[in-house]
Amino acid sequence: MNEFFVNNFRVDMLRSQIINQADVRSMEPRVLQVLLLLAQNQGQVVSHQEILDAVWPDVVIEGNAIQRCIVQLRKALNDDAKNQTIILTHPKKGYSLVAEVSAQDGQTSLDNKSQFRYWRWSVIVLVFCLFLAVLYFFYSQENKLSFNKLVPITATDKKEFYPSFSPDGRYLAFNRYLGGCQSQIWAKDLRSKKEYLLTKDVGIYGQVAWSPDGTQLAFSQKDHCRKQQLLPNCQSITSIAFFLALGKPQETSLLLSCTEKSYGGINWITNERIAFIANRNGHGDIHSLSIGTGEVSSLFSQANLNPSALTYSQRNKQLVITFMDATNKPNLLFLDLDTGESKTIGLNVPDVLSGQLWWDPIWHPHKDSFIVSAKNSLFEITLEGNFIQYEFPAAQNIHTPAFHPVSANIAASMGVVDLDIGELGWSGSAPTDAENLPIQQILHRSIVEDYNAQYQPNNKGIAFISHQSGDAQIWLEQNGELSQLSHFHQNFRINSYLWSQQSNALIVARKGRLQLLMLDGRSTPLKTPFSVTDVFQWLDESTLLLSVVHEEKRKLVQFNINNGNFNTLYNGITQWAQLTPNNHLYFIDQQHRLMMKDNKHIAAVSLLENERVNQKFIYKQGRLILFTQNNQLLSIDVKTLQQSLWQLPKLNSEYFVINDVDIDKGRLLYSTVSSARKEIVMFVQQ
Repeated sequence: MNEFFVNNFRVDMLRSQIINQADVRSMEPRVLQVLLLLAQNQGQVVSHQEILDAVWPDVVIEGNAIQRCIVQLRKALNDDAKNQTIILTHPKKGYSLVAEVSAQDGQTSLDNKSQFRYWRWSVIVLVFCLFLAVLYFFYSQENKLSFNKLVPITATDKKEFYPSFSPDGRYLAFNRYLGGCQSQIWAKDLRSKKEYLLTKDVGIYGQVAWSPDGTQLAFSQKDHCRKQQLLPNCQSITSIAFFLALGKPQETSLLLSCTEKSYGGINWITNERIAFIANRNGHGDIHSLSIGTGEVSSLFSQANLNPSALTYSQRNKQLVITFMDATNKPNLLFLDLDTGESKTIGLNVPDVLSGQLWWDPIWHPHKDSFIVSAKNSLFEITLEGNFIQYEFPAAQNIHTPAFHPVSANIAASMGVVDLDIGELGWSGSAPTDAENLPIQQILHRSIVEDYNAQYQPNNKGIAFISHQSGDAQIWLEQNGELSQLSHFHQNFRINSYLWSQQSNALIVARKGRLQLLMLDGRSTPLKTPFSVTDVFQWLDESTLLLSVVHEEKRKLVQFNINNGNFNTLYNGITQWAQLTPNNHLYFIDQQHRLMMKDNKHIAAVSLLENERVNQKFIYKQGRLILFTQNNQLLSIDVKTLQQSLWQLPKLNSEYFVINDVDIDKGRLLYSTVSSARKEIVMFVQQ
């Protein structure tokens, strides 16, 4: 029997739920098996041994396991242990169900066990038929799942993100952005529609993780998004008591302080134990924390592993680590916490998403698969690493999806970010004092992403990447006229591009390849003996500075586009790099440190030894020009190492990236966020 009634409570064995009107309670399967056994013997005393034999055959359990099941059932059925009206306790004997029991078709009893065996086989046959029907549906729909309704959860002028359901599905916790990279944690009661502020203080919080019993929330927290720290992105682990916070916003409790390592990827294993990623210097280990004792222990460690995400399944007790290998391919590492055994699978990312570098899959609560978002789409990922796309009504990008623990619905943050191109202009050699503040203007304003602008070397125009045509293309502005230069097929990310020294063409790094883009729109692929990650510098007419994947390793190379020869300058991952005429190599490493390599050694640039720099720097006329994470624009003479602080007007503190500098004309191009909107929505299957 897959469904029956106890009084007015509907018991759904397939979904492990007890439903009373709009109140849905998810139960452990064995708890409902106890209820089913009592219902089969309605009005009769079922002994402790009979319950053990039926629900836990050949399993050694704790002595109070049955009692815990009865307590949970009484709570779900609104029964009172002191005034028992549904489940009676017979001391030293067992339990009996005295409430009215009926089947889905209205019959007044569930008869005997033989009838239940009949229903059990009927259910098995029915489930098998449904399985075949589902398989047919998937293949007939070209492996696409569907939602048919989009329901807004939040509706404010703020940005909301990181949705996370409580274990019973009643509450949805989320972060509400307040500006200046600060946020607060809120929760919404999905029944009453009431919102609750949970955190008393404004902070910089990560995504909420719920304890299995729904009483505690744990999340990462850091002091300041721009504060210079020896350990980049230093995040501690903190928590709050959820039900206390419903009555009054709470101060966070520190569980693990960020000192030598930074913490993230928080998942509850039990109500007293948390798993998380501990990062330091580009390496990550998986640890666990005991809430009661504060003891930290190692769960998994592997050389050169840099995990980006972590997800735990309460259903099958497996921890899955997401990481990128040396070739920039995403992988999932499955870790069995009982045996310590692990295995790795590669994700078979669709070609159209090959440019996406960040993946954060989470376990499906009801089956062995994962969910992940990419652009304006949702996908399920199978245990073989294959992607199955959902179909639903959404035009905006989707972030951090979360499965509802009971229904098939999914919550996510949905919205757009508007990037624009700005220019700063000044008189004289540089804006080095407050009286000579540069003039700021927005050059290209649209409602989509426009970024990475570069001056044409002969000063006639500006190239930039834009999504105005729906996907990433190179656009050109000359003499006040704007035109789309590239017409690349498929929606692949443009990693980077550069003007040629003669300014008659651009070199583009896209989909692991180099393409020469002429000013008439013609595009020619260039052959390379490796996969290209980024193009950093055009050193002379035929030589490029590239980041590549060669022999499954990341490298920084000089590459001759005429004969295909290359020379390795550095083995490792680099965020950005520039080579000076005297062969001093400057690059940003994985920890966002500015490094310098000469013929003898590699070391951090001494002036910035304890600083973290932004995504890019410019080398022009013997100077390094860079924007630090402390909102400072610096100019460094590479010969004398003299440092100058360039004064800037008030800039967007959330996002500011230097794109290009023209020292002779006293101007600078940058990308900035003009506006952004995100809200929590629910994708519903009806």
